[in-house]
Amino acid sequence: MSRSGKLTAAEAKLKKKDYDRKRREKLKNSPKSLEKLRKKERLKYLKKKEKGQVKSVSAMNSREKKQKRKQIQPPKLLSREIDEKQ
Repeated sequence: MSRSGKLTAAEAKLKKKDYDRKRREKLKNSPKSLEKLRKKERLKYLKKKEKGQVKSVSAMNSREKKQKRKQIQPPKLLSREIDEKQ
């Protein structure tokens, strides 16, 4: 904390991240709240899809599919990196 008593940007970000993590954890512990959360997320996804912010795989061309797969997949290890681990 700085002298004036206010949090720095980095401290505020960490505090918010911690608060959000605890809040989500609390929501996931209760079955009712978890169902409510999932329903809310689903509605948000459908609204984005309706606006065109999210594309379905069938609507993507091959280049877009390849980029999406690359984002989702973890990076592959090179053979030399595998040897170093062993």
